This record gives sequence, structure tokens and C-alpha cells, in this order.
Amino acid sequence: YPLQWLNTIIGVLSIASLQILFVSLLADILDEHERDTGKRQEGVFFAASAFVNKTTSGVGSLVAGIVVQLSGIQAGSQPGDVSAQSLSSLGWFTIVIITLLALVAFFFARRIRLSRADHQRLREELGRRAGALAAPGADSPEG
Repeated sequence: YPLQWLNTIIGVLSIASLQILFVSLLADILDEHERDTGKRQEGVFFAASAFVNKTTSGVGSLVAGIVVQLSGIQAGSQPGDVSAQSLSSLGWFTIVIITLLALVAFFFARRIRLSRADHQRLREELGRRAGALAAPGADSPEG
């Protein structure tokens, strides 16, 4: 029980940290997109993010069902009725799938090249642009 409790706490803290990191990273991507295109499109990015989250949930449920079936666990099985072989297969599937997904995530995370200095320069550039747009007479026909 204490080991399961510790595992749950670490998992919840990791998920919360990753969610915060993801939203922050999405804001940085929006800044880069604005710098490159001159357009601020939060709605499009957050809609795409919501779509990916929904798709991931659906695919995750599908994969879980396939894994349970491949492990030999029958529908309606009660705790204690599942064979040790089926539980072992379920464990191995879980380890392999989670490891592969973590490696894919690691691959893409390593491609991020935004340092603190890069972020600061990007924010300053966008601030200058916003200041130039907000300057008196910048958008009037006389100015």
C-alpha cells in the first residue's frame, strides 16, 4: 500500500507538472508563430490542442481494449479469476507501450531549442512590434 501511494503521488505531481509545461510551451509556440507570420492565432492552436487531447483519449481507450483482449482477459472477469499468465502479459504490454510512447515524447522534446535568452529576445521583439503598432498616429491616415 505505501508503495502504491507513493507511485500515485509521483504520478499526479508529474502529470500536473507536464500540463503546466505544455501550456507554457504552447504560449512560446504562439509567440514564435506571431513573430514569423504577424498573426496571433490562440484559438486555432488551442482548438488543435483540444482535438489532439480528445483523439489521444479515444486512441488510448482503443489500445487498452486491444491489449486487454490480447492478454486473454475475458469480458466480465472478476478479480482473482484472471490467470497469472494473462496478468503477466498485461504487465509486459503496459511496460512496452509506455516505454515506446515515452521514447517518442523524449525524441520530440529534445528538438525544442528555445533557451531563456531566445525567449527573452522573442518577447522583446514582440513588445517592440506591439509598441510600434500602438504608437500615436501609427494607424491613422495622417500619421
